[in-house]
Amino acid sequence: MGDAVRLGFHQIRGRERDAAWRIGEARSLKQFRDVRDRATRASLTQHDMALLASADALQALTGNRQEAISSAARSLCGKGLLKVAPIEEAPVHRVVPSEAEHMLAAYRHAGPALDRHPIASLRERLHRQRFIASADLAAFSNGQIARQ
Repeated sequence: MGDAVRLGFHQIRGRERDAAWRIGEARSLKQFRDVRDRATRASLTQHDMALLASADALQALTGNRQEAISSAARSLCGKGLLKVAPIEEAPVHRVVPSEAEHMLAAYRHAGPALDRHPIASLRERLHRQRFIASADLAAFSNGQIARQ
């Protein structure tokens, strides 16, 4: 991601302000290698990690929300001396959610996103059902019946 601007962390429902600050501080020192590295270096709790995964804030590290949720759950399993011990596990292959499922899950956890509008995934189906797009309605004259 390099110098990409990250927007929306403040929208995650239930998050703590201190967690966001710790993530920013840890990232300013060095990019995160993986989910566990983020959890450890930013001193995040299991609750913090679950919120980040559910809100899709770990996608850059995992690729998709399901993998993020699983990685977040495993990220803080060690205590004391075991906290820094590497965990060697074979990756679990999961079905990647559809774009609509992804949008719905993101909306549930963080509200409206900057991704495509949720209706975008339904446009083709709505067109087949003879709905008229609002952009097309703008060309209609006042009082004109809007039916296809």
